[in-house]
Amino acid sequence: MLSTWRDTNYLLKHELLPNTNMKKNKKQELRSRSVEELQKTTQDIKEKLAGLRFNVRAGKTANIKEIHALREEHAIIQTIIKEHGKN
Repeated sequence: MLSTWRDTNYLLKHELLPNTNMKKNKKQELRSRSVEELQKTTQDIKEKLAGLRFNVRAGKTANIKEIHALREEHAIIQTIIKEHGKN
């Protein structure tokens, strides 16, 4: 088990742990999609958010981090859709 963030950074720096830069890869993957696909993904995210919010209010789940991640992904997709519109 890694005891401190310094241990983790050391292992990442010396490539002893895999460095998964998922945000960057995810953004590149999203930019390669068409606007229609992005809009469908946005609709799916909105539905998931509505369900999660309902479950949090009902006390069925306390997974606030997932709500935050979905909201962030929604914002990224909306930005990419606007970028496609400008080009």
